[in-house]
Amino acid sequence: MMRRFALLVGLLLPLMPTNAIAELVNLDDFIAGIEKGGLDGGCVPKGPLANFIGQLIERYSLFADGSRIGGAPVKIPVQFAAAIGKASAQSHKDGHSIIRVPLVGTYRGLRTRELIVHTGHENGYSETRILFAASKDEVEAIIGREIVPAGHPAGFNGKVIGRNKGSELICDTST
Repeated sequence: MMRRFALLVGLLLPLMPTNAIAELVNLDDFIAGIEKGGLDGGCVPKGPLANFIGQLIERYSLFADGSRIGGAPVKIPVQFAAAIGKASAQSHKDGHSIIRVPLVGTYRGLRTRELIVHTGHENGYSETRILFAASKDEVEAIIGREIVPAGHPAGFNGKVIGRNKGSELICDTST
């Protein structure tokens, strides 16, 4: 009887949920205070994230006819590589591209899902979105006070919206 129980436990144990968040890559240094306002503006990608987004735009932006701008392969910082998936891009007839990158890690303890970059073609449209698995209320409780609101003279603005079963930090850097 004990042997059957041990065999059953051995078979079922791999199917049991684990604390997956402990295995996720910490993206605090990658995302690096995107939501914070200050002298350098607010809700603007900085450091490694800004560099990564710049490379994504060079590599994956599409023109309305579907042709690609091209560019060197995107270099992903080694310490964050396990969290960053394969990019995909889509062009829209209104003159902008959307670049999506799975982003499976944590930022300030919040589980991330995806990075979305909207970039305009000569129209000034620019937006960075970080999708979280957490609800709008949970995200706002952790980073909400640091987000630069619309119309603030400190720089570009951001907001958190609820999306499906998660939320998005939207940083509008359009000019």
